[in-house]
Amino acid sequence: MKKREVASELVKIAKSLLAVPMTFDSPSTETTRWAKKTLMFALNVDATWKQIYESFMTFQDGGSNKFHYFGVFKSRTGVCAGGNAYGRIGYNPKAIEIARGSEGSVMSSVRQKASDKQRQKGYQITEV
Repeated sequence: MKKREVASELVKIAKSLLAVPMTFDSPSTETTRWAKKTLMFALNVDATWKQIYESFMTFQDGGSNKFHYFGVFKSRTGVCAGGNAYGRIGYNPKAIEIARGSEGSVMSSVRQKASDKQRQKGYQITEV
């Protein structure tokens, strides 16, 4: 194949790719699983800790396709840790610790952060 023919083929391929409409990745169980693992790592929580709360929220508008995953984990000794993993759907999430301590205080802090995100930013609770 000559250079001109190769260039012509590449232009055709590029035009066909540009003609494809943009679509959002839908939130999947893979997204929530990865967010949960990232959050557990950030909280220094292992598989012996029991998950006692989780909430998955998404926001899709225009070019935005974001999520927040809130989780609370309880150790065998009764210590709880809660946090938030967040990011764009289809990308590696970031995670932060919200609270650590007794079950009541951690649950209260995590639920408050989750409801603030939902109310202020327009996130919707998503079932996966």
